[in-house]
Parts: sequence; C-alpha cells; structure tokens
Amino acid sequence: MPSRRPIVALSLAFLLVLAGCGGPPDTTARWSKSPDGDPNRTYTEDLDRIEVTGGNLTVDPNPVWEDLLAVRGIEADPPLSVDVDSPREGLDRDDPPAPGFRRALGVDAVNGSPSYLGYVEDPFTVHLSYQTATGDPVVAEYVLVHEYVHITQFRVDAYEAVYDVVPATHDGVTAGRSVTEGAAEFVASRYADRHLPSSLPPSVGRNTSQWRTRYVNASGANRLSLMKYYFGFRYVERRIDDPENLSAVYRSPPRTTEELIHANATDARYPPTLTLDHRPGEDGEWNQTAERTRMGELFVRGVLGTELPESQAAAGADGWGNDKRVALSNGDDRGYVWALAFDDPANATEFTTAFEAYLTASDGGPREANGVRFRIERPRDDLVVLVFGDESFREAATVDAPQDGYVTVET
Repeated sequence: MPSRRPIVALSLAFLLVLAGCGGPPDTTARWSKSPDGDPNRTYTEDLDRIEVTGGNLTVDPNPVWEDLLAVRGIEADPPLSVDVDSPREGLDRDDPPAPGFRRALGVDAVNGSPSYLGYVEDPFTVHLSYQTATGDPVVAEYVLVHEYVHITQFRVDAYEAVYDVVPATHDGVTAGRSVTEGAAEFVASRYADRHLPSSLPPSVGRNTSQWRTRYVNASGANRLSLMKYYFGFRYVERRIDDPENLSAVYRSPPRTTEELIHANATDARYPPTLTLDHRPGEDGEWNQTAERTRMGELFVRGVLGTELPESQAAAGADGWGNDKRVALSNGDDRGYVWALAFDDPANATEFTTAFEAYLTASDGGPREANGVRFRIERPRDDLVVLVFGDESFREAATVDAPQDGYVTVET
C-alpha cells in the first residue's frame, strides 16, 4: 500500500453518517472560468498543489488526488483547496426542518447533529468536517476520495448528463442523486481496494452490504438519505465493473427510483400515466400550494421502513407503478392528497396493509404526527389514495377515480 505522510496525526471520534454531500448542483452553470471570474486564467497555470485551508488534515490531499485519477482512468484539473470546517461549525448548525409533506407523514428531520463528513458545492473546493479532517487518517482519506469523485463529476459534466435525463420530480431527482452518490462510493471502494487497509472503520461503507446495514439500522430522515447511497452504489456496481466505465452510467442513468431498485423491471423507466386533478369547491377555500410531483418507490419504501422491518417495507412498496402528491392550504391549515397506483390489486392491498401497520407501529395506536391524521381510500382496486392533514381538510376532501390513471380530489 503506498504510504501517506500524515500532516497532523490526531485521533478523534468521527461521524457515523455520510449524508452531507449536498443536493444536485445547479446544472445550468458552466464551470469554464476560474473562481475569480477571469476567463483567461486556468486552474493549472496557477495551481501547484491543492491547498488545505481552515485547519489541519491528517493526509496529504495531493497524492490522494493523483491516485484517484488513476483509479478513475481520467485526467482532470484538481480542486483549488480542501477546506476544513471549524471545530464548532458542524456541531452548532441546526438541521433544517423536514418539508411539510414529510413532517405530516411523521418522517422527521435527520436525527442528531452533526450529520456530515464532507461535501462539495462547486468544482473548486472540497469541504471536510473538523472531525473528519483531524480524525482517523484512513477515514479522512476515504471521505476525501468520495468528495474528489464529485469534483471529477463536475469536470466530465456528469451532473449535466444525469440531470438532462432524469425527470424534474422528487423521484427523478432522487434517482439522479443516488447515481452520483453511488458512483462516488463505487470509486471510493475501488480506491480503498488498492490504497487502504483491508479492514476499515465502521463509518467507511466499502461495500454494498455495509451500506445496507447502515441504512436499515437508521431512522427518520437519516434512513431516506442513506438509502440513496446504498441503492445508488448497488445500481452502479451492477451496471459496470470498472470506474473507467462510469461515463456509461452518467449518460444513461435510471429515470425513476423504481428503475434504480429494479434495474431490469418492465416499464420501470417510463411509469404509466397518472393524473391527480384538484377541483376547488365553490367557496375556493382550499388551494394548491405546491407543484404536483412524483415521490417514487424509494421514498415509499423509506417511509414505511422508518417504522416497519425492512422486508415488510420492501414488500409494501413493491409493485409501485406511479404516484402523485398535491399539497393544499386554506391559509391557516394544510392538507395533502397522495395517490399511489400499483401494478395490480394485490400490490395495492399489500401497500395498504403495510401503511396501516406503519400508522400504528410507533405507539400501538393511530399515528398522529404533528396533529395529522389519515384517511385511506381505494377508489380503484389497483389505486390507493391517502388523504391527511387538518381535520377540516380530511372532512372536505372527496376523492374519485372516474377512469384509469385519472384521480380527482374535490374540496
């Protein structure tokens, strides 16, 4: 194993959740200029070494970058710096509140803080938490490689390629994010095979079975976050056997999380049409507040799995065909309608059974998250519609499915 000369050898407990790589970048931006905006200055003209800023790092980032490029089989400009967060920067920040739809379902924000090891927001800088940078050198190197892969994704226009293909829905963006994070883990694991000890700390995923254990044992929104890493890693590993072939994954990513989970499933790439139409009542009290979107099979499975055993959550989500969600408000209160179409009535029934178990699993009685109660409707045998939110909304909302693939909600 090639040696790494530690810059500072410190031992500090490291974080157990790699959930801070950030969301998909702005794929409309073109990173053709230097950070200071001078179009005539290139990275390589002024860059001799990757700088470490903000603190100490237990590994030299420069040979790690060169070795990562060799594993990846490409040439690419390095980042300008690796920035180490201050010791309190991650510890003091509050987790953002979960979106209203997730809160209404009872899936809270990420449990515990801090919740990140590192992240990349642009092609110029890798950010590492203080705990990562100054802790176990092996963990620091592994996380650095993962984040370096995100730098290379900017360099080869991977983000642009992926997000040009996936639909602009929650489901599509999740599929895209899963691929870019899964690719980073796939490359990091192959890098570890060449350059890191055979026995790695538990916070390093290394393989899909370790990632599965991590996400299955997680709770709340942690679970929804970690699922992207596991299923993304597994998807990439099933598609290619060498990091040099990643371009094939970037050019043709899964368009849905159903395709992410079941790579060879019939119709997984293009779900059947499902329309959810809101028809306001005469008084116009309830109005749409958020764009309708598809949540996807991975989200369904993740929500169920926050309370149910993984096998039951997987069975309840299996057979997902499509879904649409709409949020409504009367100015003071909020309500939601979530229509889920399944491949056949049996799958719809299995989801209904699992969701009913989910509603009672947390305390042995009807689930009431933030004052929210639920109504389950089956307007068609293969269709389940969840109506939940304020009591006045649940009483006012009327659901119908006058034809296949078309659901109406009147308020």
